[in-house]
Amino acid sequence: MQRLLTKGVPSTFANLKALYGDAAKLKTIEELVEAFLKSQKEPKSGEEDSTLTNGDKKVDETLVWTLYYLSQHYNHWRIRDTEKALGYIREALELSPDKVELRLGLARILKHAGDLQTAMEEMDTARQKDPSDRFINTKCAKYQLRNDKSEEALKTMSLFTRVRFSS
Repeated sequence: MQRLLTKGVPSTFANLKALYGDAAKLKTIEELVEAFLKSQKEPKSGEEDSTLTNGDKKVDETLVWTLYYLSQHYNHWRIRDTEKALGYIREALELSPDKVELRLGLARILKHAGDLQTAMEEMDTARQKDPSDRFINTKCAKYQLRNDKSEEALKTMSLFTRVRFSS
């Protein structure tokens, strides 16, 4: 698990969530990832191999993906602690605001927290960051439909069709 988080594999949670059916495994995973996060936040002695520059500050990619994993973990239906999940995803977004995966995660957590309007706005922000991604475009339209924004949803869906919708 640490190897996947260190490499920055966004699907780490999807790969491990099958283990969440067993309460003991779920608790063990939570303890391991929380301990790994704690070790990531401790000052390192000269190691900067997994950092990227974001403006003027260095971003620890392992820390970003660990925070992302924990946000998904706490958003899982067996746990559903949206406050913790929002805290972790927002911390990850502070470190790396341009990652589309983080925006998608934030939108999903907001949806589960019941804030459909903000979830739709975050999904649209993600869509605008990667306008050529059909999956994100479709998710954005779905979130717009949830908010009774059918005109906007039609415009969003028409971005990948030959027929252009105009109001």
